[in-house]
Amino acid sequence: PAICVFSKMTADLAEDQDRVIANCLALYARMRARGVPVVLLYCDHHAMSSSPVGSLYQDLLRLADLVVCPSSKMAELAGSICPDSSSISVVEDVCVTKRQPFLDLTKETRCRLLWFGSDSNASFLVNILPSMLLHCDGHSGFELTVMGRESTLAKVRSVSGKLKSNQPWEFRFILWDPLRQPAQLENELTRAHLVLIPSDPENIWKLGVSHNRLVDGVQGGCVVIASPMPSYIELSKISLVGDDFPFMINSAISQYSRLCRKYDSLRNEFLSRFMPASVQARWREVLSI
Repeated sequence: PAICVFSKMTADLAEDQDRVIANCLALYARMRARGVPVVLLYCDHHAMSSSPVGSLYQDLLRLADLVVCPSSKMAELAGSICPDSSSISVVEDVCVTKRQPFLDLTKETRCRLLWFGSDSNASFLVNILPSMLLHCDGHSGFELTVMGRESTLAKVRSVSGKLKSNQPWEFRFILWDPLRQPAQLENELTRAHLVLIPSDPENIWKLGVSHNRLVDGVQGGCVVIASPMPSYIELSKISLVGDDFPFMINSAISQYSRLCRKYDSLRNEFLSRFMPASVQARWREVLSI
């Protein structure tokens, strides 16, 4: 091979983790013996983990010829471990959704909100649900669609039915189908007014998160409301970024038409670097090693 790329080496079971680690380090040794450059795609801050996989990532961050991160903040975190910061490059995640128009929001229809993500992000949604249901009063009714794996849906279901609300709320639970992407995600974005991306800027595991969910949401024609993560703050001109989700949801509803016009006019400017042609060009540049 001309280049060997390592990405997402992890496992749930301890014995599987040991097998992953042994295979990765053996493969690294073989590549080095053959003079093949090694590239590590570093998308989650696994090196902070005390698990064996955390130790593996610490080793690979120190050993790789090139580390590629999806955000500047993740590159900064990786740089605290890499011996040479010049071996770190940033290549943003590519936008996977097609450009869609923003919907109208009328008093006759419910305000439709969408959350999509992994199991590790579901707890952030669960944390804000009680205050959302009590304090979101900017519209006469709400519908929240939750799209994820079965374990993710179960986590939200377990609390959604127990919460009090001051407005009518309806929940939809959609099982994420990896074989139907990005069409399934695009279909949900088509019917949604708002996309929610709650997270925790104090969480070291999430601090270097990529721009991908925010980018896909705006490209898909939704007003995105997100926590103040570094990558989301970079795109605050085309989204609402902050900690108070009920306030931001109410504000988005009261200014919905204006925000849609503004974000639509800025999409080309702020999303161009996430388009396939731009990301492909960046990959060609960084892989010319």
